[in-house]
Amino acid sequence: MSFFGSKSSPSIDKKISVNRNPTPEESQLGKWLDEQAQNGGMGLIKRVRGMPEGTSGAGNPDYHLFSENLDNAELQNPSLSPNLLGDAVVAESNNIDNIVSNAASSKSGRQAEVEIVEIGSRGRGGEITNEAVRTWKLNDIKTTFPRLRRLAVVQNNGGVRSSILDLEVR
Repeated sequence: MSFFGSKSSPSIDKKISVNRNPTPEESQLGKWLDEQAQNGGMGLIKRVRGMPEGTSGAGNPDYHLFSENLDNAELQNPSLSPNLLGDAVVAESNNIDNIVSNAASSKSGRQAEVEIVEIGSRGRGGEITNEAVRTWKLNDIKTTFPRLRRLAVVQNNGGVRSSILDLEVR
């Protein structure tokens, strides 16, 4: 099942973020991820909450991912325990192999089970082709980064996001 889908929902709760200083890219990506989750496009994940820096003993994840369809009041509770920790990397270079390797090796071991890479919004990331992204296969992730549960690559084309790659490791 794809992490992202195209189902539409008539009413989507505004994304809740308890992150007081998100980058614009983190904030917009988090809002899009939460909309995808509420639309049923992220499989078991139903809500996504942006997180503040330095709140987790496991590192500093950008997002908390919940498998329950929580309302905004519940999401406002920072101590609400997530089902998965998610981290976002906004690509600045045009080398997807280095971006994925560096993100998955440095972050999956200490702070996130789900790694989301956005290309196209910063630096030379927009030069990365869909074909280059899709060369990553499940075994590349599974054998090299055993803690990582999911790798997703999202393309940002002028504020319009789409999923290019979604690998569920386990």
